[in-house]
Amino acid sequence: MIGNLFSLRLLRSVVFLSLGLALCVQRGYAQDALSFSKNWFVTGDVAFASVSLRSSGTNGYATGVINMQGVPCSNGVTPVSNTGTCPPGTVPAHIVAAYLYWETEETSPAPAAMNGWFDLTPNPQYTNFNIVGKPIGRSDNPACWSSGGTTGNPNGAGRAYRVDLRKFLQVQNNTLLANGQHTVTLIESGGNGNGNTFLTNGATMVVVWRMVVPGQPSLPLFPFRSIVAYEGAATVGKNQPPLSQAIGGYYDPLVAANASQTKLTPIVGNGQPGFTSTLTINAASTILQDNKFRGDGTTAPFAPGAQGRWDSPTFNFDLVDNVGTYSTTLSSNDNQTCLTLISMWTSTPVKDSDNDALLDAWETGGMHFSRPAGYPGQPGFAQATFGGCTSSTDTDCVNLPAMWDNVTVIDQNGNPTTPNTVNPNRRDIFIEFDWMHNIAISQTPPTPNDPEHWHIPKYAALKMIGDRFRTQNIELHFDVGNNYQGQPYIVPFQNVQHGGGEVIEEQSILCPIAGLTPPPPCAYTETYSVVDWKSAFVTLKNGATLTSGNTSVIIPRHFNYNRKDIFHYSIMGHAVAGLFDSVSGEPLTTHPLSRSGFGDGWGGDFLVTLGLWRFDDPAGCTANPNPGPVTCADETGTVNVQAGVIMHELGHNLGLLHAGVLSRPNCQPNYPSVMSYMYSTRLLTDAKGDLQVDYSYGLLNHLNENLLTENVNGTNLSCPILRTHDGL
Repeated sequence: MIGNLFSLRLLRSVVFLSLGLALCVQRGYAQDALSFSKNWFVTGDVAFASVSLRSSGTNGYATGVINMQGVPCSNGVTPVSNTGTCPPGTVPAHIVAAYLYWETEETSPAPAAMNGWFDLTPNPQYTNFNIVGKPIGRSDNPACWSSGGTTGNPNGAGRAYRVDLRKFLQVQNNTLLANGQHTVTLIESGGNGNGNTFLTNGATMVVVWRMVVPGQPSLPLFPFRSIVAYEGAATVGKNQPPLSQAIGGYYDPLVAANASQTKLTPIVGNGQPGFTSTLTINAASTILQDNKFRGDGTTAPFAPGAQGRWDSPTFNFDLVDNVGTYSTTLSSNDNQTCLTLISMWTSTPVKDSDNDALLDAWETGGMHFSRPAGYPGQPGFAQATFGGCTSSTDTDCVNLPAMWDNVTVIDQNGNPTTPNTVNPNRRDIFIEFDWMHNIAISQTPPTPNDPEHWHIPKYAALKMIGDRFRTQNIELHFDVGNNYQGQPYIVPFQNVQHGGGEVIEEQSILCPIAGLTPPPPCAYTETYSVVDWKSAFVTLKNGATLTSGNTSVIIPRHFNYNRKDIFHYSIMGHAVAGLFDSVSGEPLTTHPLSRSGFGDGWGGDFLVTLGLWRFDDPAGCTANPNPGPVTCADETGTVNVQAGVIMHELGHNLGLLHAGVLSRPNCQPNYPSVMSYMYSTRLLTDAKGDLQVDYSYGLLNHLNENLLTENVNGTNLSCPILRTHDGL
């Protein structure tokens, strides 16, 4: 879930912002000023903070201070100001994404103002820059040079840049910090607009955040919202037509009459007092806003002493119910206006009746998304499109209504039912699995030979997990390709591109990668695959082109981008890399450790690696899923081990830690959950002595060491200690 936005704005001393009824459809195909960039769905929002830089440079560079204050702490009931350390009883918002935008007037034939410094002091030679902006939009977009607002020098260009800031944020108590003062230094001549110097108008920091409070799955104070970003570079000035922009990507808005829950934040350069323009938002109501693009600090949080020419105001308005797009138009009211639109961000509540992070519209009609192509204003540009699934042949569709298993079961009352239908009133979880395969490898004694094996998840393990979630009225849907068809919890095979069940050949990703010359250095040289968490995992998930010298190797994509807001993604692999020296980056061991997996906290990805878990397979067991089913466990895991590890890593995706709401200790005896290392592979024992996978219900009290004896079985607890079959 990712994102960035762009939109146009022309305002100087007086701005008229009107909101009228939109003639909107579920998809937008207009030739827009900006291109869709990213979208997120979070129990949170997006925050902005800006600084103006134009004409403030010294020795060719300008430094400003961005004061971010919009990322809160909370106890789940009330938001609390976050000054860097949250008050007791509250937790900080999780930083999902952070970006920096800026726009520069320049005369170079190619973009040249991309280098900068974020929270870093430049050295005397200005060579130690730590951020490199990606040019966004057209590189030939007209510049705004003079104080009168004209586009001026025909050789000039107003170019926009964006950089991902998340990796530059400080970490405190395992939490990224966005609030506070941040310094930014960018190329800026200090000139006044004569058409032959670099003029950087300003910079805006954008932070997408979500609030998660342990123990509170529902947060009315932080409704589920869609954050959508459009971006580019588009100038409106003298003798230029209005700029139009259709905005979608939020799909299914939650609309309350006259509540003004939707917010639009455009990022615009060159706003000045004394010039006028009109921004019209075609939505559900009409609002008049004055003096919004002034560049004087009255419409955005600037640092003291800002020089102006930069704006990021936020407009509140109402959307139309059941309509997934709206449009804006920016037009000039005089022949002196010149504004450059960099980005447009929309934040709106969306409908999710069962709080499973899947929009109601997706669960009833599927989710269509096609990416944009080309650049606005150039031949061949195609804007992103959004909506529901239009037909069974819609290749850009994630067809959730077709993903139920249609298996009839008998409920607890003895009645037949088909519980695995996708339902907007019952929580659903979708998981896509791909897995690795390795050929048989002969080893030098005493190391045992490696048999040919497939890391496919065993159906019995998936069923154990599905059965457990079903007791909590949560339905699981596993996409394993054309495997286990007709079984409960299994998504019917649809033959979609980069769907579940793709096999990754371990021999194709051994280091050094075959085909790269010279071969890159390797942390390990094993006969089996070793995947780094998380960079190598992302490479396998999204695909990449690896290069060395004049050679290149394509790693194919294995996950369909359209599924990013719907499916968890898991790779069943062999081994995970690490641990590494924090200074040298070298591995601390000659061979990788036998760790069982990794999972994103409050995320969507997890890796299961049981290749170094050796088992004595019975003679005649089945290793190949075709014809299958797989019954061998050596290097792939038993049913119980797979079930425990998969549910453990999925638990991290759902926000669970090794000790409940705490990350330590890893082995906590009074925390009966597969999240504890004590039970993640040994599982839990029920009253009948059967092994179960489960999370904790939070019923046990703290242990009192003074009351623990060999003869008292948890006397101080509200229920007996759950022990595993081997007594641990």
